[in-house]
Amino acid sequence: MDEDELEMLSEARVRFTNTQGKKAKRKAREKQLADARRMASLQKRRELHADGIVVGDGGYRQKKNPSYVDYSAEEAENFLALQNVETLKGGLNTPLHDLRLNSALPQKQVVATPNTLNINNEGVIKNVKEELRKALGSLPNPKNDYQLLLPEGEEESDEQPDAEEEWVEDASDAAKARARARALKRIEERKLRTQAFQRNLPRPAKLNEQCTKKATNKADMSVVERSQAAKLIEEEIAKHGEPLDDIMWVAIEQSSSELVLSNGKFNRLAILSRRNQMEALSSQFQNIANGLTKKLTDLQSERTSLSMELDTFKNLAVHANKSIAKRVHKLTLDIEKQHERERKLQKKYGALQYTICKS
Repeated sequence: MDEDELEMLSEARVRFTNTQGKKAKRKAREKQLADARRMASLQKRRELHADGIVVGDGGYRQKKNPSYVDYSAEEAENFLALQNVETLKGGLNTPLHDLRLNSALPQKQVVATPNTLNINNEGVIKNVKEELRKALGSLPNPKNDYQLLLPEGEEESDEQPDAEEEWVEDASDAAKARARARALKRIEERKLRTQAFQRNLPRPAKLNEQCTKKATNKADMSVVERSQAAKLIEEEIAKHGEPLDDIMWVAIEQSSSELVLSNGKFNRLAILSRRNQMEALSSQFQNIANGLTKKLTDLQSERTSLSMELDTFKNLAVHANKSIAKRVHKLTLDIEKQHERERKLQKKYGALQYTICKS
């Protein structure tokens, strides 16, 4: 019996003894302990036997081997018997001493792993290998017929389709040729750039937009040039047909009102789902609200700046009025002083004139 079966049997015995009295339980325990001791001694004896140590029960006594055996004398006797052998009669061989000393030491026995699950059956493995060998033997012989196909998109030569190319360009040479062609292309493109770029001159980090814009403050066009421009505009309008009437503009506005922006493209509102319609319309309203909010913010900022300017000019007006009065008073005093000076000078001039006439 295996260890698992013995363990199950002991458990069954314990369960059975639990239903009996104390004496029966004690006897069952003693019996179980005796079985355990017996199994332990048996297991120990098996392990010693596997290691080559034979342990007896104690009653049997092994025969003592002789302390010394002269094996060299037996070898000499065997050698002499083979030299003095006579003609064999009746198929009998010369009797020799057994010199095999294999039994002098205990033989080592290899303990194999128990195959409890029966998964390493040699017969089954052999049958599987035989079936696999038969299946591989029934395969058809390999064929050596194949066909070469050109890659898709490769153009075939029309001049000599059957002629083989005598020379194939190496991949490294082709790469060098492509690099040379790219270098020549870059040189040609560089020649089309400005002289500052070709000469590697320093370029400004920020360009002056006024230099790139065309002058708009030039003299007005002449009458002839204006008439020619008006004539060209009329010809262009005539090419595109007559101008649209009011009914056509109404139809255009109605059709454009049915288009809404959804998922980055314009779609008709009727073909969209309810959710997409709500998202598209809400996005339009949101854009309108954002635009109005921006306008309102701009107007508020403009109103604030205008109110600040108004207050500034009012303060300037108050200061100007005060300064005007002061300046008028100052100028009035200056004028009076000038009049007084002129009067004094006139008197002095009259006195001098009188003196000259008298003399």
